[in-house]
Amino acid sequence: MSTIPRTVYPTQHVEAADLSQLIVKYMSWQKFQDLVTRSALYFRRIDHFIDSFEGRIPLAVWSLNNQAIQDWYNRCKEEIFVSCWNMDEAETLAMWQDYAGGYGVRISSTVSALTTELSFPPLPPTEPYEQKYVEWAEKTVATLIEVDDQPQDGFTLGKIKYIDWAKIDVHEVLGEGPSNTVPAFRKLDGYVKEHEFRAILRPGSVSGDDARGRGEVHVFVPVRLQNLIQEIRFAPVNDPDLQRNINKLLADNCLSIPVNPAALGTT
Repeated sequence: MSTIPRTVYPTQHVEAADLSQLIVKYMSWQKFQDLVTRSALYFRRIDHFIDSFEGRIPLAVWSLNNQAIQDWYNRCKEEIFVSCWNMDEAETLAMWQDYAGGYGVRISSTVSALTTELSFPPLPPTEPYEQKYVEWAEKTVATLIEVDDQPQDGFTLGKIKYIDWAKIDVHEVLGEGPSNTVPAFRKLDGYVKEHEFRAILRPGSVSGDDARGRGEVHVFVPVRLQNLIQEIRFAPVNDPDLQRNINKLLADNCLSIPVNPAALGTT
């Protein structure tokens, strides 16, 4: 398990979901094996997603920023790592095919469980200032800011906002101000059927910086799978070995999680 202190930060202009919200993730058999054997969630760097608009702000707004702000946005794209989930309880054949390759699993969790796992181990309490500094501040009417130099991993969780970049309100976007996280929660409206919920590893996080230093475009974030996953469904294929392999993999890794067939039935 990770020894890096972790916490989840709410972010203005990113829509949160109810803690009870169901979230699911479809994945291939190979990726599921990797998840279980590593006991870690896969986060991919946002500038390496297939969609070239990921992590970007609308072009109509981009051109209104000076070069320094544009450079800053480009750097942010290299520092954000993403884990994508879906908020639909009902299954679709398209999700099975697109994300599980037709042969894999769907894991289910809740926003609450994911938030808990990405907040463990928690940040230690902030060390108080020495009394002499407190007395000095009182005498000089100075304000002591909270200082926390503890290396950490920070996350933000939220719903994707789907937008038509051709019809955006430029003033509304500018009014939100520059953000190193909000663009990661904006996607083109052509993807609206995905009903995506995502968790991002924020810029400045230890794990992200270490990965970038190694030249890697992904991060594996340790989680307690027994606490995170509520149910596993196996793909709607006529292959009894798939269910047996899932059960064996779980048993070999000391996990006891319900395993059920896909609601769609065998195709």
